[in-house]
Amino acid sequence: MSQYSIVAEMVQSNKSNNNVWFVHVTGCDNPELQGYCKHAIKAMQFCFILKARTQFPIEDNTLEQLKSYYAENEKGKLQWYKPRTPKEEAQPTEALEAPAEVPALEHQTAKRGRRRSKKTEEVAA
Repeated sequence: MSQYSIVAEMVQSNKSNNNVWFVHVTGCDNPELQGYCKHAIKAMQFCFILKARTQFPIEDNTLEQLKSYYAENEKGKLQWYKPRTPKEEAQPTEALEAPAEVPALEHQTAKRGRRRSKKTEEVAA
């Protein structure tokens, strides 16, 4: 078992009475290897980001704790996180189609041209 591992703990926020997730590497005080997350799903994502950066293992009970907390408390509340279903992955997205034409603005400001000195105008003429 290695000396370092990735752990997530629920702690109280300094700025409010809310609880946040503190994700860090045990045995290391480097601020790049620690962070605070409001939601359990984001804390889990940050754990995997740290794992990719450092190659340290994530503790099993940490993952189980984050999964169970997300399933009990956050799953219905978070509207921005919607995992894709296999049907959605098979269908092409509408973003690949050509965008609709943007109507021209009625009052466009005149663009400034380059100012030329009189010498260059005489040479050009």
